[in-house]
Amino acid sequence: ENLLRILIIAPNTRSPKEKSLGGMGCIGEKEIPELASEEEINLLRGDLNDLEIEGLADIKVLGPDKIVTLEDIRIELEENSPHVVHYIGHSHIVKENDKETTHFLLNNQDGSFRCVAERLFLNLFLHLNNTPRLLVLNSCFSSGSPISAGLQQKILSLGTKAVLAMRSKVFDFHAREF
Repeated sequence: ENLLRILIIAPNTRSPKEKSLGGMGCIGEKEIPELASEEEINLLRGDLNDLEIEGLADIKVLGPDKIVTLEDIRIELEENSPHVVHYIGHSHIVKENDKETTHFLLNNQDGSFRCVAERLFLNLFLHLNNTPRLLVLNSCFSSGSPISAGLQQKILSLGTKAVLAMRSKVFDFHAREF
């Protein structure tokens, strides 16, 4: 099969239910900034437009105008086996039991925010028949903690060929260029 399957995951950062995570501790007590996800998606689609027109690529987008749950991502990964997965969102390093791990911001079914721990995020890829060839994590600190084994290494160990991730904070305008 010559069709390149691309999954873009862009959780809704304009949640109508809440604008901060309260005491959840994932991102902190501050408000969650909205991202220009639509603009980034349009840039990606523009770059891949020729492949789509020629029937060589299929781009599926989860979000950003709809909620994106862990279950939505799991279903999409299992049913469509994308070659490329591109996450556009928020992530943060959280200290848990003297260990630093990456947490990703997704949505709950009711549209509120949900912090997904690194281990739950990794579980999405653990039992796939075909792991993505490329995973792009376009969010702050998405490569994992500098003092831990790193999320990138853990994903590579599951069979993904390449991971692009950030070791520091990334601003929205930089993310679009990334």
